[in-house]
Amino acid sequence: MAATPATGVLPAERVLGAIRAGIRYVRYAPALRAVLVRTIAFVIGASAMWAVLPLIARWQLGLGAAGFGLLLAWFGIGAVIGGALLNRLQQFASHDNIVHGASILFIAMTVGLAFTHQPIIAHLLMAIGGAAWVWAFSVLNIAAQLSVPRWVQGRALAVYQIAVQGGLAAASALWGWVGAEYSLQIALWCGAAAMLAGFVTYRWRLAIADEVKTDPVTRPHPNVVMRIDPDAGPALISVEYRINLEKTGEFVGAMTQMRRIRLRDGAVFWGLFVDANRPERFIEHFVTESWVEHLRQHERMIASDVVYESRAKSFHLGDDPPVTHLISANSVVQHHPGSFTRDGATTQTIDTELVLKRVLP
Repeated sequence: MAATPATGVLPAERVLGAIRAGIRYVRYAPALRAVLVRTIAFVIGASAMWAVLPLIARWQLGLGAAGFGLLLAWFGIGAVIGGALLNRLQQFASHDNIVHGASILFIAMTVGLAFTHQPIIAHLLMAIGGAAWVWAFSVLNIAAQLSVPRWVQGRALAVYQIAVQGGLAAASALWGWVGAEYSLQIALWCGAAAMLAGFVTYRWRLAIADEVKTDPVTRPHPNVVMRIDPDAGPALISVEYRINLEKTGEFVGAMTQMRRIRLRDGAVFWGLFVDANRPERFIEHFVTESWVEHLRQHERMIASDVVYESRAKSFHLGDDPPVTHLISANSVVQHHPGSFTRDGATTQTIDTELVLKRVLP
């Protein structure tokens, strides 16, 4: 039975804020960045074929409109065959190797089109290119979806589509200009060379996307005694660590992963500071634009993040590191002036009821 998605109680993100959150996630998500880099590396060179194929069909192969349509049909036949073989291919080849193999086949097709004057050979080359195209983009699509959690998946895939479609459009214009200024063959050779040069992106491995565990790990919202409007902010959160001085280097190295997680999930600033008088005392600070953005951080953590968080906490001497939540005083006074009164009538614990009042009429 399919799992029923949990219904959140936080207010919906505003459009501009959601866009910023998506861009921020892409910036600090290594797995998704690897997919985007590999996609652009493939698209830039592969677009040379699409840019000059109509002219190759007419001037080099001597084909008319029907002949050009037949070329595309053979590309489609190759794509269907490639799609049928993809599952079997994935059983003995990694995603990285499939993309590399598809790139090699597409390079061979591109170079072959630059030399051939025989329609039959061109048809076979197009079929090979169709299979390579399906293999590459099927794997890249899968990696893009596996690398991000559900809450940001739509925005991440939108960025991925921009990389694909934008790369095709921009690079096609470039190869069209090269073909007009020099020759169609040089445009195809340059496209093949660009795909070959794209192999330097091998260090951005798609295997990272396969290893990301995107299952949500929702943490309880913090309890505070002040009445805080969800839009109040900025919010400053600090986490205090006491560590063994002999493990300072390891601790600072582990905290670099926490920096990436905090910034990816909503922080606009992150810093790690050490007490000059007590060098075993470290303070992690991060700032969010509003209180509700920090609450969203509690809901955006994924299973892979727990590993890094647990490692960071393992250096702390004692129980869990104490966490302090600070909110802009001016913002609190503006939204709820009575929050600073310490009597029982005005002091309360913030919970989901406040957020629901904001959402429901």
